Amino acid sequence: MRMDRGQALDAYQIVNAFSVSELERILRKYGEEPQARRIALAIASERKTKTIKRRKSLLKLSHELRARVDEIIIRRLKPFKL
Repeated sequence: MRMDRGQALDAYQIVNAFSVSELERILRKYGEEPQARRIALAIASERKTKTIKRRKSLLKLSHELRARVDEIIIRRLKPFKL
């Protein structure tokens, strides 16, 4: 994974080595992601079992997390019968 080929630091290093708080800051600042904390925690949890090597792995992780968040929202709204 490489964001900018001119830089020495690549996405692989960021995703697999940065702390949860650093990942959260990056996702919030540059990705304008409202679920930055949850995604950063999910990345940290995933990399405990294996290194994240491909963008596809990150996308899958993000989609799974988004589906879980949507499920929670739907369960909370269900009593209101919209």
